[in-house]
Amino acid sequence: MLDMARTLAAALAAASFAWSATIPVGPEGFPFTNENLEYSLNFTSGVKLGKAHMTARRDPVNGWSFNFVLDASIPAFPIIDRFSSYDGLDLCSLRFDRNFEHGKRKAHELTWFDRTRSVAVRSTKDGGGLSEIPVGLCPHDGLSFFYYLRRELGQGRMPPNDVVLAGAAYRVSMVYAGEQPAVRDGKSISADQVNFTIKGPASETRIQILFARDAARTPLVVRCPFKVGTFSLELIR
Repeated sequence: MLDMARTLAAALAAASFAWSATIPVGPEGFPFTNENLEYSLNFTSGVKLGKAHMTARRDPVNGWSFNFVLDASIPAFPIIDRFSSYDGLDLCSLRFDRNFEHGKRKAHELTWFDRTRSVAVRSTKDGGGLSEIPVGLCPHDGLSFFYYLRRELGQGRMPPNDVVLAGAAYRVSMVYAGEQPAVRDGKSISADQVNFTIKGPASETRIQILFARDAARTPLVVRCPFKVGTFSLELIR
């Protein structure tokens, strides 16, 4: 479960897919309106382990702010991950905050994107020092890439696989796995499944995501299989 929490930002760096979907009139959700999504974190057996919350807010001058919070705490052992991304109107990253608490282990990292020099400057609080990572002309952290991908797919464009930053650099590869049934608002609907492979410096994680065929490309289910079972985030509202 800790591995899933650590890779969710990159996983969520990876996101919505649609094939020949019908766009409804007056679309809601990102990128048309601000967005607020809540998920239940479940295990294979159906046991509920916690919740996750995602928000997208647009400022017409400064750009977008995205937030993701995962809380899978148990008594006397907090498991909380917080990710915040601040982006221009072009959805290129400006700053990325990563803050987590896993039991007694805590960390807070900040990454600034210097597009004039094509580098990301990463700092760790409490004396961790600075490090620079080369980036492209329009860099993305995990959250910004997720929303950028949703916008592009909603407009009929498929961005290429890319490297995103979420503490470290992760290469995200995507494969469309076909139409799958999903449940939304108590009703069975058609969704598109995309399989992701996320490779970091010392890890490789595979994730499956089901996306609604709506204008916002709303992610309905995120499944992360491990040897002990599959953890999933399922949309509540």
